[in-house]
Amino acid sequence: MQYAMQVFQYEDDTDFRVIDRNGEPWFVLFDVCKKLGIANPSDAASRLDADEVMTLGISEGQPGRKGGARKLNIINESGLYSLVLRSTKPEAKRFKKWITSEVLQSIRKTGSYGGRVPAFIRRFNENWDRVDAGYFSVISELAYRLWGRLEMVGHIMADKAPNGCENRPDVSVGRRFADWLRKHHPEHANRHKFYMHKTKEWEGEARQYPHDMLALYIEFVDTVWIPQHAENYFNDRDPAALPHLPKLLPKTAA
Repeated sequence: MQYAMQVFQYEDDTDFRVIDRNGEPWFVLFDVCKKLGIANPSDAASRLDADEVMTLGISEGQPGRKGGARKLNIINESGLYSLVLRSTKPEAKRFKKWITSEVLQSIRKTGSYGGRVPAFIRRFNENWDRVDAGYFSVISELAYRLWGRLEMVGHIMADKAPNGCENRPDVSVGRRFADWLRKHHPEHANRHKFYMHKTKEWEGEARQYPHDMLALYIEFVDTVWIPQHAENYFNDRDPAALPHLPKLLPKTAA
C-alpha cells in the first residue's frame, strides 16, 4: 500500500513531512523530534501507545523510490500531541500552534497546505525593500513578468531543479540583460548601481537599474529572453514549464 506524502516548510524553512493514511494525517517522527529538540526518536516512539505510532517501508512513504528495507516511523495526531505536551521547551507551544491552526485546518479543508511560500517569491520578499528608490531590480520585475504570468497560465515554477539546485531565472535574465545592453544600448550599459541581495546561502551585490530603463528591460524579457532563452533554461530545471512558455509571448498587433 502506498500513502501520499506532502512536504511542508516550517518557519525555519526546513522540511516537515505529513503522510495521508486512510484520510488521516500522520507525521514523520524524525521531523517532529527535530522540531521539538528530541535527540532520540526511537526512545520517543517507545513512550507512545501502540496505536499512536507505526513503521512504514521508505518506498511506501515515498512512492517511486526503492529501498524498502529502510524504515520510516510515523505518528498520528494523538502521538504528536503526546510528544508536544511532554516537552518543556518554548518551541513546543509555537510548533503545536502552527500544526493545529495552519497545517491541519488547511489539509482538512483543501487537501493540501497552502501556507508554503515558493522559493522564488520568498527571495523576492526578502529583497524588494533593499532596492533604492527610483530603481528596479531584475527579480522584482521578473516576479510579475515571469513568475506571475506563468501562474496565470497554469504553472507554478518549481523551487528546485531535479539536481537539487534552486531555480533562479533572475540570474540568467540579469546576466543576459547586461550583455544585451552592452551590445544594443551601450549608452545605458553602465547606468546601474548595486544593492545587497540576500539568499539563504549568500549575500552579495546585485544590479539595480533606474526606472527610466524599465522599458528596455521589458523589451528584453518579452522579445529576447522568453522567446530565445527560456526554453533552454527550463528544459533541465523545470520541464513542466515548457508547454506554458508560448503563452507568455506578447500578442502581435493584428
